[in-house]
Amino acid sequence: MLFWLILVAAGVLEDGVRLSNQGQWAEAREKFAEAVRQQPRNAMAWKALGVAAGKVGLAADSEEAFRRSCELDRKLADACYYHARSLYVLNRFEEALAALKVVAAADPKQGRRLVATGQALEALGREREAEAAFVEALKKDDALDEARLRMGVFLFRAGRLADAERMLVEAVKKRDGFGEAMGELGRVYYQQGQLKLAVGTLEKASALRPDLEWIPLLLERARRRQ
Repeated sequence: MLFWLILVAAGVLEDGVRLSNQGQWAEAREKFAEAVRQQPRNAMAWKALGVAAGKVGLAADSEEAFRRSCELDRKLADACYYHARSLYVLNRFEEALAALKVVAAADPKQGRRLVATGQALEALGREREAEAAFVEALKKDDALDEARLRMGVFLFRAGRLADAERMLVEAVKKRDGFGEAMGELGRVYYQQGQLKLAVGTLEKASALRPDLEWIPLLLERARRRQ
């Protein structure tokens, strides 16, 4: 009986993966939910459920699924990191920091952990510690693109526009087609009053990242101001 249940759960999990690969996240979530009902100690199934729940906008459900996955297997790739990020999405920043300490023990991708740590610290108003985390992230081989972007955003929010510009120019230069970084660079140009540069940069960013709704809104403001 147990062997049969394992086979069924595996089949349901495979169906969920197939649906997620097709972008059918609501249907995939149902499959993953069935898989964890059949095998409640399957860390992989819980992680997949967390991803699917996040994709359909169920942030609280996503956090719970990632938490279960991390508790079951802390060495499972990304499980504990995704849990920490899901807490950040829910504005539970202190909990996110605690979860990231769990990640530190097992995750080989330390750069992304440091970026996430910096974001949580910034959200808590701990700017000096946040900057230190971003600086450390820039020394790591993984997540360098994200580190440059988030450091640039941090510097912009701190009012250090020249430093933000340099960091975001570096981000765009190092990664071709980095639409979000280009949008943030356009925001810096706009704040500096460099309207011609702002419009041109935001036009490119809008074409690259049409899903980021704030970019065309800022572009329209820059055009009117120009």
